[in-house]
Amino acid sequence: MRDFSAGGALSAAIETAADNTSRKLYPGCVVRGLLLALTLASIVTAQYEVPRKAVEYPAHGSWPKFDIGAEYLIHSIPTDNGSLFARDYLVVEIAIYPKSEPIVISHAHFTLRINGKKSVLYAESPGFAAASIRYPDWEQRPVMIGTVGNENNDVIIGAPQRVPRFPGDPTVGQPIGLPRKDPNPGDVEGNPKPEASLDVLIGRAVLEEGKASTPRKGVLFFAFKGKLKSIRKLELVYEDNRHDVKGERTPLTLTLMQ
Repeated sequence: MRDFSAGGALSAAIETAADNTSRKLYPGCVVRGLLLALTLASIVTAQYEVPRKAVEYPAHGSWPKFDIGAEYLIHSIPTDNGSLFARDYLVVEIAIYPKSEPIVISHAHFTLRINGKKSVLYAESPGFAAASIRYPDWEQRPVMIGTVGNENNDVIIGAPQRVPRFPGDPTVGQPIGLPRKDPNPGDVEGNPKPEASLDVLIGRAVLEEGKASTPRKGVLFFAFKGKLKSIRKLELVYEDNRHDVKGERTPLTLTLMQ
């Protein structure tokens, strides 16, 4: 079976070029240039590739100009250095897959509806989320998180536990808030990696706004100080300036938890 994906096509082209070189069908300099161009193209493709397809997300849907996938991460923010815990925010990962033409991504197009209520939560600036982590609310009971054990068998103490997002959620019981260890703390030469600031980590994790013609993913933050157990149903609502034939706005609703 042939692989018609971007990676598969590049691999096939490289193999063909190499085969043609052995048969001396093309001058060596032409083939070397082709191989270099294909290699650079594969690197660029990998940089902007979204790991999952829209249908592989727990919640997904389709809009006239793009497909979308979403996952409720509770309070967890995935970053390059591990997961951060945002106690005052509900975190949702969103992946956008433009179709035939570029689209404009805006945080203002997304809201979060809890338990089917008319009132909704609006996406907030990543700066507010970073501030809530840096300066936690002193009215809340403090939580100490630590580990006990050796390098391969750590036991996490004090971290909040995940609640089920859907029946049979395999992440239930796993602690939140302690960044996972980096298996490769240095670069290829063994030099330690520079530590990124909290603002930089969250800035990288957030869904980037603006014009997009290739798949893009990131998280959004919705302020919430209630109890997680009170959330029985959670819906992500997307609404832009699109209107139907009757002139009415038609939002797209994705059920994250019920």
